Amino acid sequence: MKGLPTWGNAKPVSLKATAVANTNAVATIAAAADTWHKLLGIVFSYDADPSAAKPSLTIDVAGTEVFSNFVTAAGIGFIPIEVLGAIPVGVNEAVVVTLDAGGASVIGKLTVIYS
Repeated sequence: MKGLPTWGNAKPVSLKATAVANTNAVATIAAAADTWHKLLGIVFSYDADPSAAKPSLTIDVAGTEVFSNFVTAAGIGFIPIEVLGAIPVGVNEAVVVTLDAGGASVIGKLTVIYS
């Protein structure tokens, strides 16, 4: 009999992505056999007000969008996922977090905290 799935990491870890100007910042947590991941929080920022039309922060789980929200100003933002409620991530499912391009001279940064 196969054992129960395990958490991806016993302690929280972070995955960072920094975009060059006018490109998406993308952080991907790879799927792992017999493992599921728990999203704890997302930190994101732009170095200037976005000039692109309605850039978003999006979370996809196993290819399905489960969260999307506009990011409309420069500065740092934090989404405390663990506090707001769980985003379901099943066994052997990848998670992709994308901060859309902010515009021609805008740089975006993204940190995903998970276990």
